[in-house]
Amino acid sequence: MLLFRAAAALGAVGFVCACASPAPQPEQAEASPVPGKVTRSDGQLQVAAKGWPDQLADSQTQRRATSRDAAISEARGKLVAYAKRLKTSSGATVGQRAAKDAAFESRLQTWAAGLPVAQTHWDVDDSAVVVLRADEASLRAVLGLEP
Repeated sequence: MLLFRAAAALGAVGFVCACASPAPQPEQAEASPVPGKVTRSDGQLQVAAKGWPDQLADSQTQRRATSRDAAISEARGKLVAYAKRLKTSSGATVGQRAAKDAAFESRLQTWAAGLPVAQTHWDVDDSAVVVLRADEASLRAVLGLEP
């Protein structure tokens, strides 16, 4: 009986100590980029974009899929618009060259279409925010621009 009381007292002390210890803190997530703004950091281009779901979709899966697709399309469009503002070695912008050269425009669009999604987040209304990241050197290589 004495052994049982000692074990119960030891268990109670352990429970109280475990409850009194500080709870582990969640890891700090990196700051989310501002939707629609292309940022440059350490040779990387990053853009976040928000997409809205099709409200006529029957299920949450369909709403989330349509909002993710819309966000990806928006983010790729922002990166292409950013790239079109870059200057070529001749002094013209990438956009001016792309307007005259369909193959050049195609290379730019293919580059943007091949970018992987780095992050996806859905809000409670099933809208999606995606983050695309691209290596700036790969963009310059695809477009034939100087580093």
